[in-house]
Amino acid sequence: MKSLSLMLLGLGCLAGSGCFSRVHMAENYGRAYKQAFTRQAANPGSASTAKTPKGLDALEAGIVVDTYRQQLAPKGASSSDQQMILLNPQAGTLGSPMSAPPPAK
Repeated sequence: MKSLSLMLLGLGCLAGSGCFSRVHMAENYGRAYKQAFTRQAANPGSASTAKTPKGLDALEAGIVVDTYRQQLAPKGASSSDQQMILLNPQAGTLGSPMSAPPPAK
C-alpha cells in the first residue's frame, strides 16, 4: 500500500512537471482567442463617446418601490397590515443555532 502511494505520488509529480514550462508557447500563443474578443464589440467606437447613464436617486427609488408594492398588494389590504414571514421549521428558531438533543442516559 505504501509503495503504491509513493508510486502514484511520483507519477503525479512527473505528470505535473510538464505544466510549469512555457517553452512551448510562441509569441502568437492565444492570438485567435484575443481576436475573437476584439470582434465581439458591437460598436467599437462607443467606448470613447460613452456617457454615464443617469440613475435613480433615493427619492425616485422610493417612489418606484411604493408604486410596485401598491400594484402587487391584494385589494382591500392597507400598508399597515403585518407581513407574513415564512421560516423553515427544521432550521430552528431565529437567532439561535440548532442545538443537539441532550445525551440519553
